[in-house]
Amino acid sequence: DDLRRRHADEHAELVAGAPSTDEEGDEMRIRVIVRKRPMSRSESSAAERGEETDVVQPLDHGGYGRVLVHQPRTRLDLTREVETIGFAFDGVFDERSDNRGIYDRSVRGLI
Repeated sequence: DDLRRRHADEHAELVAGAPSTDEEGDEMRIRVIVRKRPMSRSESSAAERGEETDVVQPLDHGGYGRVLVHQPRTRLDLTREVETIGFAFDGVFDERSDNRGIYDRSVRGLI
């Protein structure tokens, strides 16, 4: 009981001392922005020959983004399939995005 009470007191102190909102009244939170790197020359040439596949697909939806990762798999019966897993982020940029555009859309408003 003493340990729980001490933990609750410490938690209350941390919450009371932490800023809960920014100037606009939105909750403060960490934003995660991702950028897909361009494929290297060897990766690109391997993809052209059909030896390698670009498995990362960034999808930008303006205010948020998703990254789809396509994972080729071989089943036990030797049939091939592609499993697709999606990840959500606050912002997603593809391999054609430049640093200036990423800064303007993701960082400029924070400074």
